[in-house]
Amino acid sequence: MVIQEYIYANDSLNVSVFYAINGIQNSWLQQIMLFVTMFGKYTMFIVYLPIMALISFLYARKLKTQGGEAYIIYCDKIKKTLKILIFSYLFYLLWVWGLKHLLQIPRPFVALPQTSVFILDSVRNGENPFVSFPSGHAAFSMLMLASLWQILGKPGKIIGVFLLLLIGFSRVSLGVHFPSDIIISWILSFAAVCLVKFILSKFIFKQNNTTS
Repeated sequence: MVIQEYIYANDSLNVSVFYAINGIQNSWLQQIMLFVTMFGKYTMFIVYLPIMALISFLYARKLKTQGGEAYIIYCDKIKKTLKILIFSYLFYLLWVWGLKHLLQIPRPFVALPQTSVFILDSVRNGENPFVSFPSGHAAFSMLMLASLWQILGKPGKIIGVFLLLLIGFSRVSLGVHFPSDIIISWILSFAAVCLVKFILSKFIFKQNNTTS
């Protein structure tokens, strides 16, 4: 593929930025990156979902004691958000797995001279070397942020964007993804969530509003 050869060429901006980020290394940064990258793993969904449900329940109960329409509006928003989140996650599993195995793009520690890429042995041994794109961590973190955006307050949105960027940075720092893998995965994941929202609003949310 011409586009693939251009993006991953050794003299490309993509590779230059990778070297700039991956070249910043010390022991404490490595531990931070290992810790941060954990939050972008797709299996964390089973942890995030019940936590989000519990927080939403407690906040809804607080609104209920205060009375007014805020409780009803919030409950409706939470129901829609949960549906968006769950359907987006199922769709994520499909398109990320499909593209990874269709494209078979090598990770930096395979595509580039091995002595030029910093990567911990524990990280190298835990990664499939030929599924660099899309980045599952980047796509999953964008999925979570885009799905929950409408119920997040300003502090939550700021924290969410910060974590999104930090998780993406960690994947490059650890030597398992090129910057282009991260950025394009963010874009595709955002588009996927928007598609899910559109479909649900067209066929599910619309029907609920009609019957209620």
